Amino acid sequence: MKLLLPVHHPAWARQFAPLVERLREEGHTTTIVAIKKDVALDLLDAYGLDYETIAETTGATALAKARVLLQTTARIAAIIKREKPDILIGRVSPMFAVNARRFGLPYLVFEDTEHARIALWFCKRYATRILTGSGFRDDLGPKQRRTNTHKELFSLHPNRFTPDPSALAKAGLRKGESFAIVRFVSWTADHDFGEKGLTLETKRRAVEAIAERARPVISSEAPLPEEFEPYRFQAKPELMPHLLARAELLYGESATMAAEAAVLGTPAIFCDHTGRGYTDELERDYGLVSNFELDDASQEASIENLKSMLRDGDLKRRSAEARDRLLRDKRDGTDVFHEELMALASERGIR
Repeated sequence: MKLLLPVHHPAWARQFAPLVERLREEGHTTTIVAIKKDVALDLLDAYGLDYETIAETTGATALAKARVLLQTTARIAAIIKREKPDILIGRVSPMFAVNARRFGLPYLVFEDTEHARIALWFCKRYATRILTGSGFRDDLGPKQRRTNTHKELFSLHPNRFTPDPSALAKAGLRKGESFAIVRFVSWTADHDFGEKGLTLETKRRAVEAIAERARPVISSEAPLPEEFEPYRFQAKPELMPHLLARAELLYGESATMAAEAAVLGTPAIFCDHTGRGYTDELERDYGLVSNFELDDASQEASIENLKSMLRDGDLKRRSAEARDRLLRDKRDGTDVFHEELMALASERGIR
């Protein structure tokens, strides 16, 4: 079986790397087409996955994003003509959806971002099946299948991932050193367009609060103010999950990293305009994520919550217990997607 997979975001690289490895071990061929965003290409390189770059940027303005969409749609069409895949797989992508319709190809996706409105509009029409987690807020119609997993459990389920203690030293951390992860995003993703994140003052207060009790480690898509540079995460991006597993907590603007921390047993504070169904579920059912909006009052509340968590000497133990409950409740995401893919291939007579 020949498959085509997009990687348009670092989270997609991390999510699907174990699936690609499994499919290749089974003798299937997976071609990856990638857009350069943050550390997406670095992660593909680290995982030893070959890929073809179809864009050097996702675009920073509406006009630039439209131009990238048109260019990449055409480039994907050319790759489909060349590679002749049997099935398209991955996350929701307008470029893939249009080409699935154009070439009459089945398209299997997993999605967890409710406000990826443009991509979902295309995929509700042209994808074959849309897998979502159980916490997904929206009803996507007859093509939707709710699954008992999170995208972070594709790669970070214990079946796939074991934290490496040596990663701490590689990231410049001392043995036994207490640290917390801070994550800032660039707000240039399609579903973030026109939005703004935490204020500089809130970022400063968060870093200062952490620095009183632990070492801040800042991961940022956007350029950092000079005052934050001493705390910048400068190690290889594939080491981050190993740090998340050992950190005291995570504070920031990334839903993906908040959920990654949670499934690894590290409590997280997530600040966003709209939130996500899966971070709501991680807060409601497991207490592993604290969700805040981005108005002034919510940012203030997030800082107070951060200070309270830093004072709680029992927090990490309770989070580890909550993570154990989560793993009893949820499935390995790679297994879930693989089962759906094999079922779809069987339905279509593809081997």
